[in-house]
Amino acid sequence: MQKKERIPWISPKELIDRADIFLSKVYPSKNPPVPIEKILEKLHIRILAIPNLKKSIDKDAYVSISRDIDYIIIDEEIFDKYLNRSRFTCAHEVAHLILHREIYEKARVESDEDYIEFQNSLKPGEEKRLEIQAHILAGYILMPRKAFRKKVDNLIHLLGGDKKITVTDMGTIIDCLAQKFNLSKITVYKQLTYEYPKLTEEFSKIY
Repeated sequence: MQKKERIPWISPKELIDRADIFLSKVYPSKNPPVPIEKILEKLHIRILAIPNLKKSIDKDAYVSISRDIDYIIIDEEIFDKYLNRSRFTCAHEVAHLILHREIYEKARVESDEDYIEFQNSLKPGEEKRLEIQAHILAGYILMPRKAFRKKVDNLIHLLGGDKKITVTDMGTIIDCLAQKFNLSKITVYKQLTYEYPKLTEEFSKIY
């Protein structure tokens, strides 16, 4: 009998669908920018900003699960000074709760020490799969597919079509998306690579 994987594979399409279902429940309009902190309040998930978390565990944040309430533990400096990065980090941790709650509950992650122990228990392939799944889901939560594609398609049209996009035009697209969705440029570019691979292929070495 084949052993069940601890971190099962989830297709990109399913992750996109999961994001859409999640937003339909907590933020039906799906209009950008998605108010992730208000969504956390609605879900009764608290944010705890901890000084020097990044230095102590080499992670921006992690999820802490207890019987009473869920917490997102986040580095204080990132939370206070880097709004766009903080927004994505929070969405990433929410994605872990959506996709991996059972795994975290079994690991009883309630402190820095618990989280480090959990991370050390993961095989390289497991950790990579866990993080990629959360990253993709977080992207589609903060950049709802329909709204994202509508904005990109409009920009491409204004710039004369996808075959005429220059390096400067790509920079303009990224800047506009970052402003529209309140996210970092690298985050919106990564989303472009998922949704418009042919468009971004020739710019991959630059961005």
